[in-house]
Amino acid sequence: MGKSISLIYPDGHAQNYPLDTNGTVGIHGLARGNYTVQVLNDKGLKQIIPVALSRSQTVDIQVPTNLDLELCSVWVIVGLSLIVFPRLPMLRSRTNVIARFTSTRKPPW
Repeated sequence: MGKSISLIYPDGHAQNYPLDTNGTVGIHGLARGNYTVQVLNDKGLKQIIPVALSRSQTVDIQVPTNLDLELCSVWVIVGLSLIVFPRLPMLRSRTNVIARFTSTRKPPW
């Protein structure tokens, strides 16, 4: 989870706001316009979210945690394993056929 956010105003200047223990921050008195929110994480993960304010509103930002990223990596590895491992016998038999045809033995005649 992020430790703070960097709010980039429509005129380009940025200001950091720390998050509370619930991971929320309240920013009041913003003018209408297009803002950019960067969630700053101590693990090097940076998420940039554009926000267009046209009235008073609450913006919920979903930030992936390290656990989310680890679980996603596990699912990718399991999925690739299920695709590749059943095909290994077929791939091995193809390489054997190629090896038999590319042998350097001289013909017996």
